[in-house]
Amino acid sequence: WLDQVQCAFLIRDPARSLASLWKRFPDAQLEDTGLLKQAAVFDEVCRRQGSTPPVIDSDDVRRDPEGVLRGLCGALGVPFAQSMLSWPAGPRDSDGAWAPWWYDVVEASTGFDPPPDTPRPSFDDPDQAAILDACMPLYDRLAAHRITGP
Repeated sequence: WLDQVQCAFLIRDPARSLASLWKRFPDAQLEDTGLLKQAAVFDEVCRRQGSTPPVIDSDDVRRDPEGVLRGLCGALGVPFAQSMLSWPAGPRDSDGAWAPWWYDVVEASTGFDPPPDTPRPSFDDPDQAAILDACMPLYDRLAAHRITGP
């Protein structure tokens, strides 16, 4: 199916992702982050296409929604629409079964907020720190290709 679609990858700083994940699932492990699978799919798409698919980082989107989304649309060959920058509050049918676990903030939003200005989370627990350490090379490899504007 990968040959039938255009792929784009959304990434997020693993420290922030893990902090969110561990709030709801304190025993989550590296495999639960999805980063191993995401990196494997990224590699497979690169191999099949012979080129690097577009990558966007959530903080970049939040910092410059229009610029990053214009860049993503350009990379995918689809038109940018101003309507991508705002939406009505509330749940959507497309949110899926996971919405009650993850989307409370999204459901309350009507547009992109800037990225957090709080310090990047750190973890004193050695097991958690080891998981973050394992995530970083995966994230960094994809982040090296991220779109930061048009």
